[in-house]
Amino acid sequence: MAFKTKLAKITAISIFVIFSGNPSQAFAAIEPAVATDVSIDEQNIDVVSKFFIPNGLANLSISSCKNSYRNKLNTTPSDINLEKEIPRIHDVMVDAAFQYCKQKMPLWLEAKQKEVRDYWKSRFDSAQANQLAELFLPVVVALEKQDVSVKEGETTMNAVDRTFQVQQPWERDFNSSLTKFISNPKNKALWDQAAKFHSLTQSELQDPKKGAASVLAEALSEAKRAANDFAKSKGYGPPYP
Repeated sequence: MAFKTKLAKITAISIFVIFSGNPSQAFAAIEPAVATDVSIDEQNIDVVSKFFIPNGLANLSISSCKNSYRNKLNTTPSDINLEKEIPRIHDVMVDAAFQYCKQKMPLWLEAKQKEVRDYWKSRFDSAQANQLAELFLPVVVALEKQDVSVKEGETTMNAVDRTFQVQQPWERDFNSSLTKFISNPKNKALWDQAAKFHSLTQSELQDPKKGAASVLAEALSEAKRAANDFAKSKGYGPPYP
């Protein structure tokens, strides 16, 4: 379904808009985890996780389940005809998808952020964690304030274009800070690890079985089940047998 495919792609765009590297580079296998530094500040690791998997991804996906999905139903000929045949069925479908996403997407986001925290805790020492957290914190704070939700009548692509069509001040500041950061060879090696991890994370987020698309696919299945139940209650056969 185009709705699901577009969302799978757009999650990567919304998350990694700040990266200036080449996200298509092949990801080389990362060395096995080393012993975790138990002295690492959890707040620093939390900042790193939210840099790679921003909280705003949940809002984007949840609002997509409501408004982008509604837009799809209102503009697809077969869905338009279904609404004419069974009035209010679109309302039922959108509500089912929205409620599923609202329940499941925060859990998915939390699990993904935990994966990032666990991954970097096994590779950082406390000094490295502090360095990257200091570099990433302004971006994380800015993204927390950024409204990336899909508005009524918008597609997901519309929402992302509206939000990121103009370079934000924090993006320029981050690029400047990053240039200074990687001028130190040791910092450059640390950033190279982060860039590789970015490529891995981006690929996984676009994976229909692992990314946000997996939750969205289930949300659409819930919508179809709700549509069948509603149609049956009105004396019609299931539109999605």
